[in-house]
Amino acid sequence: MKNPQLERQLTVVETSLQQRFKGISPAELCAAFADTERKRADWLVSAVMFGLKCVAAKPQVKRGDFMDFIAKAIKDKDGRSLRSARRYIGLAGKIMAQVAMPDATNEIGARVVEYFKGANGKKPKFERVLSTEEGIREILKFLLEGLSLHGLTKALQGADARAALEEKCANPPPREIPEEEVEVVQLSFEEELFEPIGKIQKLINTDSFAGLPKDKALEFADALIAEGTALKRKINGGK
Repeated sequence: MKNPQLERQLTVVETSLQQRFKGISPAELCAAFADTERKRADWLVSAVMFGLKCVAAKPQVKRGDFMDFIAKAIKDKDGRSLRSARRYIGLAGKIMAQVAMPDATNEIGARVVEYFKGANGKKPKFERVLSTEEGIREILKFLLEGLSLHGLTKALQGADARAALEEKCANPPPREIPEEEVEVVQLSFEEELFEPIGKIQKLINTDSFAGLPKDKALEFADALIAEGTALKRKINGGK
């Protein structure tokens, strides 16, 4: 059912916009779109730059306290900001891997190869390119040009699949013990507590998990992080 009051208000808004932008030309629309694309790229560069800075700060933090450190640094209150930060850190780590050892079979790796092609066909040293924040932003702008957050995630999927395959080859699954050879052992409370973690680790090393869409895998990872963060706060008395 239509809402007459809403339609009247929309008409007022539309009329105001038409008056404000009366006679807007295709050239102005083109400029507005280009500005949007430029700012979108700038935002993504800033997001990945944040992730890189977090990675750089990790050695300063006690092992196991990194995500708590990030949550406090960004003043996270409900877990949403921390989930975004986690995603940016993950993307930054994957881009770092491509810079360190580019895989030309995926889009980001191919861009890295192109960027590091010097005038004489020689690859410049990392120390020179990554020695300043301006230099890092320059290479990020080149690598991320024209990409959205979703586009970057998709561009890195090929690298994720290849890394998962290499890890699987390097760590073959253990031999399954026949049922008749299995010895029933009564687990302690601590062993029962940690048992689900082992099951999760096995699941995330399966082909089924490697075949999940990127957004679903990230959603699962975010859920684990949120649960772990909530548990830490509970153990620390809500702090």
